[in-house]
Amino acid sequence: MNDFIDYSCISMDERGVYCVSYAQIERAVEKYLQENHPEVLLAPQRIPIEEWIDSGEYSFILDMRNIAYPQAKGITAFSKMVIWSIDCETNEIRGIPIEESTIVIDESLPPVEIRFTAAHEVVHIKMHSYYFMRHSNAIAANSNVISLSSYLRKPIWWLERQANYGAGALLMPRVTLSLLFKIFFQTTKTFKIPKNDPRCCEFVNSICEIYDVSMSAARIRLKQLDLLEE
Repeated sequence: MNDFIDYSCISMDERGVYCVSYAQIERAVEKYLQENHPEVLLAPQRIPIEEWIDSGEYSFILDMRNIAYPQAKGITAFSKMVIWSIDCETNEIRGIPIEESTIVIDESLPPVEIRFTAAHEVVHIKMHSYYFMRHSNAIAANSNVISLSSYLRKPIWWLERQANYGAGALLMPRVTLSLLFKIFFQTTKTFKIPKNDPRCCEFVNSICEIYDVSMSAARIRLKQLDLLEE
């Protein structure tokens, strides 16, 4: 599998997770887009992540279900597994066998969250196969956290952080978002937008409309690129 990251020169921590920085993820995603989809770096635009999955680019199929268990927005199955899904007609919960190489996304999510979850799962596939191939399956977002302190020590937490960052970089590429910033603010340089700047909400709304992402995802991405005050 062709990964985003070359791990040959990256150390692995005691949890079995490669110590990848956000800067490395940023560069890796940008390199992937340049080599495979250079057209999306020419101008700010909606990234067709679902279409890329459906085309077979990642060798995974996309399956939409109303997920009841595991409690997750999305699931990446690297091997056969069973999930529990709510039947939309009978409202009954039943077990659904899931084939390996399947991305399952909760169809009850808003469209923008479905897109972000799809990108999140793609990052898992392209970055974390080394980890999940050694496990039965990968749960992309588990909300059933009893103890935060114990969860933070789990390898999955660090993988989720990497996947979330990668998803933002994939859906809102640094190159085109910086271009949009300069066009919107009519400047040749980027700067950090003050929290009380009345143009901030308008710019965030523009990002949401152009890239088809949520307002929270847009704000997080601006903070990642050091374009928005905390």
